[in-house]
Amino acid sequence: MPPVANGVCIRPLYEGQAEDLLRATLSAADHGVMVTDLQHRTLAVNARFGEMWGVDPRSVVESDVLEVRSMVEARIPDMAQWQANLETVYADPLRVQHDELALVGPAATVRRYTAPIFGPKGDVVGRLWTFADVSEEDRLLRLGTALEQVSLLHHNDPRIVYRELVASVGRFYGSLCLLSLAVEGFLEFRAVGAPPGHPAHDAPGNRVEDSFCQFCIRAAGPMVIQDARLDPEYASLVPATLGLTRYAGTPINAPDGRVIGTLCILDSHSEVPLNEDDLRFLGIVAMRIGSELERERQIEALRSNLVEAQALAVQNEKLAVTGTLAAATAHDIRNILSAVGLEMDMGQATPAETLAAVRRHIDRFAVLAHRLLSYARPGRLALTPVDIGESIERVLGLLGSHLAIARIEAVVEVEDGLPLVMADPGRLDHLFVNLVLNAIQAMKGGGRLTVTARRVDGAVTVDVADDGPGIAPEQMGRLFEPFSSSRADGFGLGLFSCRQIARECGGDVVADSEPGQGSRFRVTVPGL
Repeated sequence: MPPVANGVCIRPLYEGQAEDLLRATLSAADHGVMVTDLQHRTLAVNARFGEMWGVDPRSVVESDVLEVRSMVEARIPDMAQWQANLETVYADPLRVQHDELALVGPAATVRRYTAPIFGPKGDVVGRLWTFADVSEEDRLLRLGTALEQVSLLHHNDPRIVYRELVASVGRFYGSLCLLSLAVEGFLEFRAVGAPPGHPAHDAPGNRVEDSFCQFCIRAAGPMVIQDARLDPEYASLVPATLGLTRYAGTPINAPDGRVIGTLCILDSHSEVPLNEDDLRFLGIVAMRIGSELERERQIEALRSNLVEAQALAVQNEKLAVTGTLAAATAHDIRNILSAVGLEMDMGQATPAETLAAVRRHIDRFAVLAHRLLSYARPGRLALTPVDIGESIERVLGLLGSHLAIARIEAVVEVEDGLPLVMADPGRLDHLFVNLVLNAIQAMKGGGRLTVTARRVDGAVTVDVADDGPGIAPEQMGRLFEPFSSSRADGFGLGLFSCRQIARECGGDVVADSEPGQGSRFRVTVPGL
């Protein structure tokens, strides 16, 4: 019966046949194979081992341990860790180990296995090492994982999504990844996947004619340039002159099919081939990015429409307030006309004096008209240094007759030397007009309006307080919401526009009220 040892059954061999059998086995193996003795010396190695490690198999067998290690050192990222592991393995003759190695120059993933070799008597006489190149298997696995991450990435802001997608692609390949949008012969870098500090983060983009992406856009399909140095058409372009010789790109399409840009990777790893799997991966990511770009466009369109709608609503509210102001202005007009008539009826003044008096009253008409029209007219936002005390003075002058008709005493306290604030003068006036009118409407039987302005920690704070009935607690939380009004004839946009204007200036408006004790609105705007 043939002897059985360690689960292996071998027919008795004649002299020399064992070596022939070993050679045939090693040459037929798809794995890299090495056999060593217990002192780490190489006894046998096959050609596949030499291919995987970039060494001559004969030199490996003829060299000592340190020489062999120096032959493979260039492929090993951490030589100290590698050697420490070898010492651990050889210290335990019975040790069996499975692991994976990440090699460099070129990059590869190798699955390593080592186990003891037993002699005829069952004692350990050496060690077997096998190495399987699983780079493609590992790459496909990582591609699958990356695609899964792409599918799971979600955020309300599409910009965060496509920027993270680009960063993920860059990390996956260890490359520069660019999302570029074509704008009149220029490729604008919309997102950059690269380590912090990379110059691409500060670059606005490049011209289409200077890029590899021009060929991708022209073909309207994905493409790979494995080594730009090998083709004169590519070698003179900007990326190649910067050492970026490997390229893979795919178009970004709009919903109607138009090519609007590209997603690409650029690096110097021309020795590492890219294939159809890589282009499919980039194509799937590009489709996701295209959908996020369209989502961004739609959100921006909605936001623009919303801003226009809000501006129109606020302007309508402003015109409604202007109608209220017109009643008080009419009161002023009657007073002016009465004064003119009185002076003309008295007949004691000379014609020149009468003419001068009429001109003074006409000037008063002009001031009234200017105040009313400057308040009502729509205009573009134009921030400029403004004296907030002058704004308060203008508003109280505009509303003076209204306060008098409502039997409201106005008390104004403006601290000297207030810093200027950055604001649109007309809109700042509008803010205070709304707050004062709210106070007037709250004090239906008359009362006191107190307006104080002072400096607080570098900001200007204006309090507009009334001694009206106050605001119900259930209304406080909705005061600044649009279309929320406690009055049947109200638009519900006055306080909403107040907060909008304050925030345009970098400030805010808050309210404080107790039922039966009046209300106070505090406007805070940063000082210059």
